[in-house]
Amino acid sequence: MGFFGLSKSERAVWSRISPGEKLRITLAGNPVESYPSEIVSVKSSEISIQTPVKKTSFVELPKNAEVDVDLFTPDFGKISFRTRVREQNWSGKKVTKLACPRTLQRTQMRAYYRLDIIRDVEYIIAEGKGAKKNTGKRPVFFGLTRDISEGGIQLIGNKGVPAGTFLWLKIKLSERYSVRGLGQVLRAGRTQNQSKYSLGIKFVKMEQEDKEILRRFIFSKGRESFQGRNR
Repeated sequence: MGFFGLSKSERAVWSRISPGEKLRITLAGNPVESYPSEIVSVKSSEISIQTPVKKTSFVELPKNAEVDVDLFTPDFGKISFRTRVREQNWSGKKVTKLACPRTLQRTQMRAYYRLDIIRDVEYIIAEGKGAKKNTGKRPVFFGLTRDISEGGIQLIGNKGVPAGTFLWLKIKLSERYSVRGLGQVLRAGRTQNQSKYSLGIKFVKMEQEDKEILRRFIFSKGRESFQGRNR
């Protein structure tokens, strides 16, 4: 039955949907009827979810009923799609099967999911893209992330630099974890009140371990935010 017309990029998103992920299902045309659920399994032609519960009763969804689904994926952030109910299994585990949609809508149409979050950053001006890690006594500047993705950060800092400048970055994600890497400033300017500098930075060099830590952090915080808004 295939992907029913999903594009190559949409299939990449679909393939990242995993069992255990939380979602919200809404009866199409009736936003009041909206229920949290969880993914049980994913196939190329369908997705199985735990049958939603309303108060103490399972929600009966007629076959072919249209539903809207919102969920959060590790790599692509929040996605939404409309699909139809294929069947509900009432024996054993209560499972509802939904057909694979014809199209997916990503909330953020970016190469990487962007997480709006404030974290401490230290940065040092580097000599260039091929520069080795700073071991001298160059000045360290301080700032905060406005947002962060696997591709880069929006930094509000106390030192402005021109677009094209390379920076060594240390981003404190938590008390336990920090990640380091080399970034290039793509956009530079003043903040609205002119008191700080706003820098749009692309990561150009980062160790694989730091990439994995950053990826897990973004996914974890992004999912927490999504689930919190839907409680």
